[in-house]
Amino acid sequence: MGQYLRIKDALVAAQPTGVPAIAEKMLAELRGVDKSYLSFSQKEAYDKSAADLRKQLEKLTTTPELAAQRVILEPLSLAVFQLAKDFGYQTNLYREYCPMAFDNRGAAWLSDSDSIRNPYFGDEMLKCGTVTDILNR
Repeated sequence: MGQYLRIKDALVAAQPTGVPAIAEKMLAELRGVDKSYLSFSQKEAYDKSAADLRKQLEKLTTTPELAAQRVILEPLSLAVFQLAKDFGYQTNLYREYCPMAFDNRGAAWLSDSDSIRNPYFGDEMLKCGTVTDILNR
């Protein structure tokens, strides 16, 4: 989760240059997950979410442009949220939503704080959004 939050924070700050390397680190962490302690049904759930996550991370590793990275953040956030929902997280996790992202279609992201810092608009609309869900540890 730490790498995801670093990606989100880089997009909030409109600093896309480090995002591909962070995505690589997150991919490496994903590959290193020990699933031996999971039940069969847990492994199935994990594998599905991890496949979705891997797909988005692979895109990020080759995407240097800020606007394109922001588009990838939405499905990446959905995959991370599903993993956190299914398997937990060390602290509270906030699902936040901006209704104006992507021409008013709206998009969500995750944060370890309930303070809104919009990764889809950065400084343009830093505080646009609301907390829509809280995953308690």
